[in-house]
Parts: sequence; structure tokens; C-alpha cells
Amino acid sequence: MSSFIRPADDCVAYVESFERVESFDRFDPEDPLCDVEAIERAMLSDAPRAGSRREESLRALAAIRERLENLRKAAPERIAKKPARKTSRKTTGQALSERPPERASDAPRAHPRALDWREASRRFPVPDCVGQSGGANGAGSTSPAIRPEPSAVVSTDSEPLTVTEALERCRRALEGLLTDFWIAGEATDLHRSAAGHTYFRLKDATGVISCVYFAGSARNAPADFRQGDKIEIRGWADIFVKGGDLQIRVAEWRRAGLGALYEAFLKLKAQLEAEGLFDPAGKTPLPRFVRRVAVVTSARGAALQDVVRTLRRRTPWIRIDLADCLVQGNESAESIVRALRLADRSGADAILLVRGGGSLEDLQSFNDERVARALASLRTPVVTGVGHETDVTIVDFVADVRASTPTAAAESISADLAHWRMRVEGAGEALARGLDRHIEQAAVRIDRAERHFPEPARFFERATERLAAVVRARRSVTDARFAGLAARLDGAAGRLASPEAFLSAQIRGLERAELLLGARIDAVLGACDARLEREKHARDEAARLQVDRNARRLAAAERWMPNARRITEDRAARLAILERTLAALDPDRPLRAGYVRLEDATGTPVLGSHLAAGERVRLIFEGGSAGARIEDVAKTEPGS
Repeated sequence: MSSFIRPADDCVAYVESFERVESFDRFDPEDPLCDVEAIERAMLSDAPRAGSRREESLRALAAIRERLENLRKAAPERIAKKPARKTSRKTTGQALSERPPERASDAPRAHPRALDWREASRRFPVPDCVGQSGGANGAGSTSPAIRPEPSAVVSTDSEPLTVTEALERCRRALEGLLTDFWIAGEATDLHRSAAGHTYFRLKDATGVISCVYFAGSARNAPADFRQGDKIEIRGWADIFVKGGDLQIRVAEWRRAGLGALYEAFLKLKAQLEAEGLFDPAGKTPLPRFVRRVAVVTSARGAALQDVVRTLRRRTPWIRIDLADCLVQGNESAESIVRALRLADRSGADAILLVRGGGSLEDLQSFNDERVARALASLRTPVVTGVGHETDVTIVDFVADVRASTPTAAAESISADLAHWRMRVEGAGEALARGLDRHIEQAAVRIDRAERHFPEPARFFERATERLAAVVRARRSVTDARFAGLAARLDGAAGRLASPEAFLSAQIRGLERAELLLGARIDAVLGACDARLEREKHARDEAARLQVDRNARRLAAAERWMPNARRITEDRAARLAILERTLAALDPDRPLRAGYVRLEDATGTPVLGSHLAAGERVRLIFEGGSAGARIEDVAKTEPGS
């Protein structure tokens, strides 16, 4: 079997093409597209492929093996009667079977199926009637293309190609072309099969080409474009053998002109995620019971009607406030920011930021950095419902709760009326069960108390006796109290019968009180005088002791301190001696006795032993000086 490797989705499409039309007589089990082992080896050696994607592809290949076995069983006669190719055809078959497999060490291409002209010429032998060329459009060719005479090329002995074989050769020759380019156009004749494949035609002002987008390629990017949408596709050229149509096998697609917008979306998403605006820990949970909601959207949009209709149907008690804003256009971002801040200050329990579906350009206001940062600064929890289920914007990541549509956003803020009615009914049933349980417990306690209580007649008899004893006790206390009050009243009446005697008694009482008070005052004053005398004596004694201590300390200090007068006299005597010594050592003292002193021209005294004849000296004497010149010098011996 050929080692020529193709992706797994090619193999799936190839198998489905026979299963769909049940054309088993055209099935070739030796076709390179059925080389499942080679495809599996390529996937296992493809290091960049993610682990989950690789496991998914391997499971798909296992299913392909089973389907290939079914095809081989369905067309046994076709396989057995397959004619052998003649020698003139073996060259091409040998070239196809001996083509080296693609290696992971090959130079990287922009697309896994990318193939340049040099690689195509090496892997697919060009018919003898066409000159060898090294690149597209003859670029880099080593020899010009030559069209020889038909008699020199075509052999009468060679077997002619069938249409299918010719188309297969063309399909293989086209493989790898256009993989490095995005192709832009308008999607028309759109059709989606039950298997999930999308068939459409891409056209511009002057051209049109058929395209197919298989379900295997659409797993990561679903084909949600519509008829008439401007899109850009990327894939490889292919020929549908059955219809003989040239088509583009689409590997990925995007909306026309949205490449820069999508890149800006990814860049802003990465920046805000790095700053922590998407952190789930910073999300504010929705209240359990929402009473008021602020809707941030356009008053003229269908999204508002969907939200109002959903809330009125599910939660009619919720008060709805509208923060009208623009949701599309150059000024829509600032309008949304203002509306969000107004809704945050309105006191609503939750905010709904909603908009209907649209293209990526229409939803750019919700990918604006200003809107995202304003959304992150709100204190009220925010639920977003922007676009359709497949639309994803920046605000969906920043919001506290993300809903797929405006209707889903309205449904997410609170449970419906039936839910709350069910909860109320459940609470009522729980309350009734609790009351029944308490009544049963009270009845049990009453029965237990009745067993401990005596007969009612005896109980009331003892109670009556206790009440009579209490009444008697209270009556005796009251009688005694009234008797005491009567005695006091009688005494007061007797005193008031003779006012003079009562007043005389009162005066005598006051006089006795005055005497007692005077004695008390005298006693207190005497005690104070005695205390003052004691304190005065104590202070005088303390002062005397302090004076004695100070006198003793002063006497001790005088004994240890030197005598100032004696020290002064000693210092004066020493000063007189120094004065006499200084007067005796005065150099001018001999001058006052009549002596002279010799000095040289610089004023330095000169010794006699240093004089020389002819030397000029100066004679210093008391009261003046005079110049002189030494005529001769006569020295005497010591002791003569």
C-alpha cells in the first residue's frame, strides 16, 4: 500500500462519498486516501497536535477502519476484477507508490497541506507532453515548455485513461495549491447536509468557485455564515471526481475584513485577563430574589422587547428600569458607559446589558476597552446577553454572569413564578407539618401531666384551703398594721389636745438638742486644736533636726575644704618671688647700670668672641643707641 499520507478528514470524506451514493463499484481499497495506518503514523508523529485532538482523531480512525472493511466487503467483485495497468501506465503508478512520505522535519508551511510547484513536480510526474517547470507560472524553470508533436508523445499501444483516472491525476496535481492564501468573496447557493457538511459557492464580480466545508473541519469554527455574507476562506484546491467540478476544500474561514478586528479582540482579551478583570473571585453573585432590574440597551431594539416580554411572563413582580443607549456606531461605547453608570446609581438589584444579534462589526461596541473597564467598576451585579449563542464579546468575560441571548439573560436573573409558587406551597406544607408535630407533642405532654395530677375535687379542696390560709395571714398582718396606725393616731390626738404642753415639750427638746450640739462642737474644736498642736510640734521638731543636720554637714565641709585666705597669701608670696626673678633676668637691667649691648645689623645681640675687625655693630645703651665699627679685636685668655 502507498505510504502517501493524507489527513483523517480526507479519508472520512472519501469514504462518505461512496456510502452516500452507494457507488461501491468505483471504490478502490488501494487508494492512498484509504491508507489509515499511514495517517495514524503521521498523527502520532505530529508533535504540535494537542493531546485531546490527537485522541479524538485516533478514535475517528478506528471508526474509519470499520467503515473501510464494510466498503471492501460491498465491492469484492470490483476489487477482484480490477484490470492490471500496462507498462506505459506503471511508470506513473510506481512514481506514486515510491513517493516519500511527508516528514515532520520538512520545512514549515503556512498550512499542513501546503505544496509548492517543485514538491508537486517531484511527487507527481508530469506527462511527457508537458515541459518540466520548477515553480508556478514557470518561475524558476530549468527549460522552456515544449509542446511536441502528438505522434512523438502518444503511443498507440498505451491504454487510454478513463475520465475518472484523468480527474484523479488532475486532482492530485492540484493538491497543495492555494493553501497559503485567503480567498475572499460572497457566499451563495448555501446548502448544509444532514451529516453536517456545508456546500456553497464563493463568487466575486467576475468569477465563482464551488466550496465544501466538511463537518470534521468545522468542529472548531462552525459554518454559521448565511447566504450573501462576505467571507474569507482558506483551504486547498480539489476536484470532485463524480461531478468533474473544481472546488475548494475549506479548512478555516472568517468574515471578510474581520482579521484585524479579531486580532484586536484577542489582544484586548489577553490584556484584561492579565489585569485580573476576568477573575471569577471578583464576580458579584446575583441576589436570591430580584425586585428591580435596570436594562441597558436601545429603546428601539428588539432585545428590549424580548427582555420585557420574558420578565412579564416569568417574573411579573420585577420592576423594570430602562437605561437607553446606543448599541452600534462610533459613539455607542461612550453611550453604553454612561448608561451603565446611571444604572449602577439607580439602586437596582441587577443590571441587564443586552443587544440583539449582528455581525462582528455591529458588536464592536461591546469589545471596547472603555465599556469593559466601566463594567468591572460597577457595584451592581451585571448579566450580559449580547448577540446570538455563538457570539462572544469582551463584556461576556468581564460580566458577573454571561447569557447567550437577551432572553436567556432575562431568565437567568430570577426563577419564574411557578418556581416561587412551588417554594411557597412547599413552605406552607412544611409549616403545616410543623404545627401538626407541635400539637401532637403538646397532647403527649398534657397526657403525661394528667397522669401526675390528683383528682380535680381533691385538688380544688387543697387549693381552697391554701387560699384560706393565705387570706387569714394577710388579714392578721393588716389588722396589726391598722392597730399600730390607730395607736399612733390616738397619741397624736392626745398631743394636739393641749397645744401649750405640746409646744413646751418641743421647746425643751430643742434646748436639749442645742446643748448636745454645743457640746459636740466644743469636742470637735478641741480635737482639732489638739491635732494642730501636735502637727505644729512635729513640724518644729523636724525643722530643728534638719537645721542640726545642715550645721553638721557645713562643719564637715569646712574641715575638708582648704583655707582661702591662706591660699591667697601663699600665691601672693610666690608672685612676689617671680617678680623679683623676672627683674633680675631683665636684659635691659645692665643698661640702666651703664653697660652697653652689641647688636649686628639685624638687631641680634653679638657676643664678644664673635667680633671681627671691620664689622659694623650697633651699641645699645639706656636711652638710645649708636653705630660703631670694630677696628681690631684683642682676645684674652681665660683666667688672665
